[in-house]
Amino acid sequence: IKLLVEVHPEQLLKFHSSSKDVILFLLDNKFQVFEIGGLRDQHQKPGLKPLDKDSRITENTMFYAYQRKS
Repeated sequence: IKLLVEVHPEQLLKFHSSSKDVILFLLDNKFQVFEIGGLRDQHQKPGLKPLDKDSRITENTMFYAYQRKS
């Protein structure tokens, strides 16, 4: 399974959730999770940044996640 997820931290707070909750949910379900950088900035090269349980996301961003094989 491969996912492309757009995360809006401020909106998640309205639902008593957070970007950290999303990351932890994916990690707990055996997904490898990456932040996709450079999508909104024409001067920045797009790339993937691995995320882990200690990652903090404070602004709207895109995640790419794929499920690791058991």
